[in-house]
Amino acid sequence: MASSKSKLIKTYVFFDLETTGLMGFKEDVPSITELSMVAVDRIHFLNTPPYDVPRVQNRLLLCFNPEKKMSVESVELSRLNNALLETLSPFDKNSCDLIKLFISRLPKPVCLIAHNGLTFHFPILQHYMKLNAVELDADVMCTDSLYAFYDIFGMGHVKQTKTFNELIRLKYYQFEYKVKSEYKPSQPFKLQHIYAREVQWPLYDSSKSQCQTLQVLKIALKKAEKVIEWIDANHCKFSEVIVGENNQ
Repeated sequence: MASSKSKLIKTYVFFDLETTGLMGFKEDVPSITELSMVAVDRIHFLNTPPYDVPRVQNRLLLCFNPEKKMSVESVELSRLNNALLETLSPFDKNSCDLIKLFISRLPKPVCLIAHNGLTFHFPILQHYMKLNAVELDADVMCTDSLYAFYDIFGMGHVKQTKTFNELIRLKYYQFEYKVKSEYKPSQPFKLQHIYAREVQWPLYDSSKSQCQTLQVLKIALKKAEKVIEWIDANHCKFSEVIVGENNQ
């Protein structure tokens, strides 16, 4: 859990991956097909009206040849397929270096934000960064908007049950079970449902990962001060995220 003496986060990087399938056992980590990062400054985030987005954004959007067959579900959800990606480079060391350089040029401290990040996006990115012997700077932080939105827009159960460091070690199915059995919100709580309820205008982007990144950003802007307060209290180092043997 973040210390009260920690430096305030200066840049929020909203982050999403598209992959060949779901996260399975460690030896069967899905390949990355698309990566989106949208970085915004803390002050710009706070000063943006709820129905707008910050004018100043730094974006990174990359597609990759996964070099393995994409699942039917992945093709349907991402609108990508192996034929579309076959001429592209795979997610390699150059990709890792590019991501590191993109993040390192942003005002520090930087915090990555992903929906279901702790059990999907962060472990997968970390797996491939390690595979290519590239490490993000030690002061890069991360947090999971899944927990933030449950806490802010839902039942507020996260602060009542677990510290953020404990949540890092909590499997998603355990979290999901507790929500369903004890703290289930009265309305649907998938990302698209939260977006439709809180933002209420359509968002279309040919890139699925960038669309989801912007959805998280726009939802967060609806209660910007509460979201920033939550992130200040609930983040960890990216290097501390556990790449478990099974993240399902």
